[in-house]
Amino acid sequence: MKNKIIGLIDFERVNVLLESFNKTTGFVTAILDLDGNVLSKSGWQTICTEFHRINPKTAEQCKTSDTVLATKMAFGEKYHFYKCLNGLIDVAIPIVIKNEHIANLFTGQFFFEKPDYSFFINQAKKYGFNEKNYIDALEKVPVKTEEDVKTAMEFLLNMTELIADLSLQQLDQIQLNNAFHENQLKLKEQNYELQKAIENAEKSENYLNNILNNMGDSVFVTDDQSRILIANDAFCNIMGLPREQIIGKTLAEKVLPEEIDTFLKIDRQVLSDGIENINVETLTVAQGRTLTISTRKTRYIDQTGRKYIIGVIRDITEQTLAEEQRAKLYTRFERISANVPGAIFEFCLNPDGSTSIPFASGAINKIYGVSPNEAKTDATKIFELIHPDDRENFFNSISESAEKLSKWHNEHRINLSSGNTIWVEGTSTPQKLADGSIIWYGYIDDITERKKAEIELIESKSFFEQLFIQSNTSTQLLDSEGWCVKINPKLSELFGVLPEHIEGRKYNIFQDDEIIRTGVVNHLKKVFEKKETVQWDVNFDIQHASESTGVQVSKPERKWFHNTSYPILNATGELIFVIIQHEDITDRKLAEQEVIKLNRNLEKRVEKRTIELTNSQAALLNLLEDLNEKSGQLQQSTEKLEAKNKELETFTYSVSHDLKAPLRGID
Repeated sequence: MKNKIIGLIDFERVNVLLESFNKTTGFVTAILDLDGNVLSKSGWQTICTEFHRINPKTAEQCKTSDTVLATKMAFGEKYHFYKCLNGLIDVAIPIVIKNEHIANLFTGQFFFEKPDYSFFINQAKKYGFNEKNYIDALEKVPVKTEEDVKTAMEFLLNMTELIADLSLQQLDQIQLNNAFHENQLKLKEQNYELQKAIENAEKSENYLNNILNNMGDSVFVTDDQSRILIANDAFCNIMGLPREQIIGKTLAEKVLPEEIDTFLKIDRQVLSDGIENINVETLTVAQGRTLTISTRKTRYIDQTGRKYIIGVIRDITEQTLAEEQRAKLYTRFERISANVPGAIFEFCLNPDGSTSIPFASGAINKIYGVSPNEAKTDATKIFELIHPDDRENFFNSISESAEKLSKWHNEHRINLSSGNTIWVEGTSTPQKLADGSIIWYGYIDDITERKKAEIELIESKSFFEQLFIQSNTSTQLLDSEGWCVKINPKLSELFGVLPEHIEGRKYNIFQDDEIIRTGVVNHLKKVFEKKETVQWDVNFDIQHASESTGVQVSKPERKWFHNTSYPILNATGELIFVIIQHEDITDRKLAEQEVIKLNRNLEKRVEKRTIELTNSQAALLNLLEDLNEKSGQLQQSTEKLEAKNKELETFTYSVSHDLKAPLRGID
């Protein structure tokens, strides 16, 4: 029963919704049966498709996760979070049809927080994965917030309900169709038997009644005045009247006035032209019950030329209700489609080469300016809008997909009637039908803004790459964990290291003993943890760094560097990269050291000379004191001498005076 119900799921349409969901949200999806078989998938992560589900041991862990862990749902849970045995977060949503759990809708292959790289590195070694490729695949696995996941779960819960409802309605429709076909066959047999029964009515009335009353459908015979001559038990039951209140009456007498004209008009037409009439109509019977019926009326002419109508009524009320329910589900599908940014469509290529778009969501009008009804029978109205330079590639892609029945994907430009040109991207899956036509179930979206962003990104990337490469400043780019992503030629020249020896998870700055020894790690923590811009000088031993990390260098020197490091943040303020720039200041530092040395020598010489001068000054002071003392003594001697001179002058004067006196006497 499970396999039968699973076979009713329209995976082509489901895949379109899931792929558009993946493109819109980035969440991967899959539908797996309870044995772990993949029935549908979209957007799976490389780490799963190229590693976990390839290796026999990890693939077995995937199957256990999909079948055992996924079913451990707590009471009242609508969906179940769990960590798969290979280390990723998955979410399982049960698909239940007629109270039977037939499959699971999965999303996941993400993390709630940054992964533990050591776990996955060990896992790569354990299962023989190429470590670089495996870690590269790991880094593509997104980190989602619980809010993002809850929002996605609401959509996927609606999806599982829609899948269940569509499958249930399809199952009911198949059962009704089977019953209808069986009844059609029976009806043909019954008509044949009825014809024979009428011809032999006079011979075997009891036989006729037995045949009529054993028919499941309501059977009646009227004359050319629409009076009921024969009615089986089923007819009496559907009318809710005993046979005696039916025979000899017209059907019009037992129904609402607005239904009378339709019944009598059809009777007259069949009696006139003899063409069998099959009509779906409403019939209001006893107690005001309104049924939807399918009535088949056939003319019969007996041997005397009298005309009769043989009628068969089938109650298709339940079938009609089922079709109405299906229409409601279709409307619901359109509403869900309306919430998808792009357009969901079916594209049909007929054996004669004609094309049509049997179904398209309303978004197709927003993209192409063509309504779903306009494109329903002829797709050329859309093809005419394709940019002339893109048409050949577009039609070739369809031809290739039709020939190989491979997935179709194409990006092309559309020239709108407004004069604007937009870019669109289409993805679809083909299916070949029994009549030779091919139908694609797909999704198409306006990617103009994305194309503009891609062009701007390419230009911006080219500009910054050239800026990075041509910069005369040694620069390295690190990821948020300290792994070297890229170096520029100036750094390669300065440190003597080749890019292939350091880029791509080969060098982690936090594992460099020289970084730790010199205390640079403390500056880096401010950048990585506090997201600050930091500058520092360091005397760096390149040889020691090379030996501690295993990175080959051709210049094992010790140099002085002035470093500037600043964080690169994304739109949400999370650290994604760190840039470090290095300036070789060895010559400047050596010059500074030489100046310091010269200053120290000068200071010593000044100190020595100062001591010498100090000593000389003391001697000079002593000499000065001696001079002062001698000067005093000289002064005293001078004063004594002057006194003696005065005495001598006095004596001389006296002697002269005394000598002159006798001489005057001689004169």
